[in-house]
Amino acid sequence: MKTHNPKRQNHNPKLHSWFGQQQRPPIVTLFLVLTVLCFVVTYSSHCHLLLLLRHQKQEPDHQQQQYERLQSAAEVTTANDVLPSSTWFSTSLQQVQVQQQQKQKLLSSIRPIFDTQKQNSSETTTSPTLKQKLTRQNMLNTGSGLARSFVTSFEQKREATGGENNRFFFWCRPSNTSTGRNRRGNNVMAHSGNNNSSSSSSSSSSSTMEIETEGLFFVKTPKTASQSINRILRRIAMKVGSRVLKQNNNDTTTTTSTAAAAAAAAVGDACHMRGHHIQGDPAKWYARRHSVHSLLLTSLRDPATRALSRIYWNWSTRSATPTAATPAATPTAATPAATPTPTVNASLLTKYSRIITKERVQQALQQWTDVETGCISSGRGGFQLQYTSFSDIPKDSLWRASHPHTVMSPQQVQEHVRQVLSEYDFIFVHERLEESLVALQLLMGLQTTDILSMPLHVGGSYLYDRHIGCIQLLSPPKLPHLHHNYVSAHSDDNDDDDDDDDDAENNREIVTFLDDYFQSPTWFAQNYGDYLLLGAAHTSLDRTIAELGNERFQKALTKFQRLQQRVLEVCSKRVVFPCSSSNGSIQRDDYQLGKPTAAGDRYPQRDIEACIDEVVAEEEHNDFFTRS
Repeated sequence: MKTHNPKRQNHNPKLHSWFGQQQRPPIVTLFLVLTVLCFVVTYSSHCHLLLLLRHQKQEPDHQQQQYERLQSAAEVTTANDVLPSSTWFSTSLQQVQVQQQQKQKLLSSIRPIFDTQKQNSSETTTSPTLKQKLTRQNMLNTGSGLARSFVTSFEQKREATGGENNRFFFWCRPSNTSTGRNRRGNNVMAHSGNNNSSSSSSSSSSSTMEIETEGLFFVKTPKTASQSINRILRRIAMKVGSRVLKQNNNDTTTTTSTAAAAAAAAVGDACHMRGHHIQGDPAKWYARRHSVHSLLLTSLRDPATRALSRIYWNWSTRSATPTAATPAATPTAATPAATPTPTVNASLLTKYSRIITKERVQQALQQWTDVETGCISSGRGGFQLQYTSFSDIPKDSLWRASHPHTVMSPQQVQEHVRQVLSEYDFIFVHERLEESLVALQLLMGLQTTDILSMPLHVGGSYLYDRHIGCIQLLSPPKLPHLHHNYVSAHSDDNDDDDDDDDDAENNREIVTFLDDYFQSPTWFAQNYGDYLLLGAAHTSLDRTIAELGNERFQKALTKFQRLQQRVLEVCSKRVVFPCSSSNGSIQRDDYQLGKPTAAGDRYPQRDIEACIDEVVAEEEHNDFFTRS
């Protein structure tokens, strides 16, 4: 039997502890455990850091969570931890602290990445507007909160005119004196605010600046019925000028020099009016306009239908190719019979150019960003917001393709919308064009006959081009989710829906795609500013009508619609358009291509104005005998 020998106990080194005892003290065990934990935490922190640097292009919220976890891990072991005081542990603690300092140095180097991404992320979620889902109605409602009444602007300008006669026409200035332009719009000399001779001796750069100061000004936002509105505003300038300026000229005949009288006669007693496309830079032309003796107007449209109108217009007018010579013009009441003259008829598009596919439409909606002929803006909140804004909107500042469903800065978008509303005295709404015209009539103190016009599409689906001939226009499809909206008779678009049977299936596919795309989060976020601006314009028009008086407005609207319908019935038969609505041939002798006298206008505007005046005279004659 084996017996215990106590002397052999002191000769076994494995039984001795570090402090000469047979068993380890609890503090030593704690020390070992904490040492292991320190190294484990350090190794784990380094692994987290490597993963974080490798995946730093992930979503901002996910990266921020990684950063917070890593920062928490770094604070587990600090110099204030209660650990055993020993020389060996002090050395280990110093090594751990050195590693922690290196890790903190790496964290500080990538901290700006997280701060920038966190700021961008917070900008897209801080606005109460975006707590709601991005839908068309929600955005229009948000924009309505930014609206204002147009009555205020007109009243303030009328009050500023003091005791002037015809205070309603504070904006009417002779077109030869209000700016440095002649009747054709050529640049002569910029108006510098005074008529002293010293002003004309200024630097050549300032004397050739193309600016406008006094008159009626219209920013023609593309594809918002701007061509039709521009023709109406020119009629207003002519009619008001014939009443106001002619009277003023007669009153000052005795004090007017022969040269001044000749200049007034050359102008034709028309108020100065300018309407043109401004390449998305209204500040260049109108930032220095007179605060009282000027009116600045523009027009807006639903972003979806505007973009669609732009696509089909470009494909109609830019894909035309001339064909062989066609028969001469057909004799009409406006153009008596003449010797047959060959004409260049480019009425039809090539079959290839008429093939419209979903892929082509999608490409246009995503890539056409030209400031004048585009469908969308380059991350500037929408085409129309960019076009009408007086302040510069940086590229990709309000929307980015990397975050297609996100509005980068909704508060900044709203501020841009407020600035646009404050700059313009009146904004036409394409979907409510008749209401807009009547509201402007009451604001400006006009007669109903001043705002009459002839819708351009009555001439058929063919458009005259002075370089090519007659071009057949392509009709954009109607969108189901917007089909219930009011479409004005003054629209620039041709609303004919005559589609070939071969294209019917393709059209259904395109309509389905468009209806889905124009209700997608990407489209709404990309055009957030346009929808806010449209909602504000709608509500501003409602408030203006309410201040003018609903009963008064409805009476004026009814009268306008009656006269407008009469003009359409009569003038559609009397006025002969350049292109035949049946086959697209040129049917007027004064529009024959190749002739020195060939007209350059797309529409016979003089004939249209003469016909409207005839209808007005007939109506006044009938009303006179009716009252008698």
